[in-house]
Amino acid sequence: RVPTEQIDEVARSLVAVAPEWDEIVDLDLRVFRSRSDGKIRAFRRIVVHALAIALATCVPTMAAQVTDRLDVSGDVRLRTEEDRDRDSQDDRFRGRLRGRLGARYRLDTGIEIGARLATGTRTDPNSTHVDLGGQNDRFEVSLERLYATWRPGGGVPADLGLWVTGGKFEHPFRQVLPYGELVWDADVQPEGLAGGISPRWNFPFKPSVVAGYYILDETSNGQDATASVVQVALTHEGPLGKIVGTAGAYLYDGASSSSLLVGDDQGNLPSGGAF
Repeated sequence: RVPTEQIDEVARSLVAVAPEWDEIVDLDLRVFRSRSDGKIRAFRRIVVHALAIALATCVPTMAAQVTDRLDVSGDVRLRTEEDRDRDSQDDRFRGRLRGRLGARYRLDTGIEIGARLATGTRTDPNSTHVDLGGQNDRFEVSLERLYATWRPGGGVPADLGLWVTGGKFEHPFRQVLPYGELVWDADVQPEGLAGGISPRWNFPFKPSVVAGYYILDETSNGQDATASVVQVALTHEGPLGKIVGTAGAYLYDGASSSSLLVGDDQGNLPSGGAF
C-alpha cells in the first residue's frame, strides 16, 4: 500500500519543480484518490511523470554545464607541393592532406583534460600530413595528444600564473617566427612533464618561465634518452605593438646512443657522437 500523504508530498514536489506539469499531476492525484484499485496504477503514473520531469529539467542544465566547459576544435588542410631541380630525379608534384580533431574539458578542481586525433603515419611524429595517391588505402588516424593540466584557482600560485601539465602535449615554448621550428618541430608532441609561471605583475616587461622533462626513448636494458628544457621570456606591450624576447635551452641525456633519435624521427642528427 502507498500512503496518501506520501503521494501528496511527491506531487507537490513535482509541481514546485515544473509548474507546467500541474494539470497532469492533478489528474494523477484525482485518479489515485477516486479508486482503490487504481492506486498502484496512479502511483506508477506519478513516478513516470517524476522521471520525465527530472529528465526535462536536469538534462538541459547538465548539457549546458558540459558545453560551457568543453572546447572542441579541428581543422582540415588540403594542399599541393612541387619539388623541382632534384638533380637527376624527375620533378615531383603531390597532393597532401591533414586532418585534426581535438577537445579540452575543464573540471571544477582546476584540472583540464585534453586530447587530439590527427592523420599521419603513427611512427613518424614529424608530420601529420598524408600523401594522396596511396593506392586508395585508408588514412591512419592516431592519438597525438593526451594530457592533464592543473591551474590553481586562487592564492599566490594563481597570482604567479602557475600551471603544470603531464602526458603527451604541445611543446609549451614560445616560438618566434619564422625561426620557431628551427630546434623543435611543432608537429612533435613531447611526452613527460612541463610547467611554468607567468606572474601577473604590473611591470613594463612581463616575465614568464617554462620548464619541462621529456622522455624521448625509454628502454628496459639501457640508458633512457631524455631532454630537460627551459625557456625564459620577456614580453612588452607598448604603442608600437608587442615585443617578445626569449632564451631557451635543450639539455639531452642519452640521446646519442638512442636508435630512435638517429632514425627517421628527428631533424637534428648527432655529429661526431654528440647530439
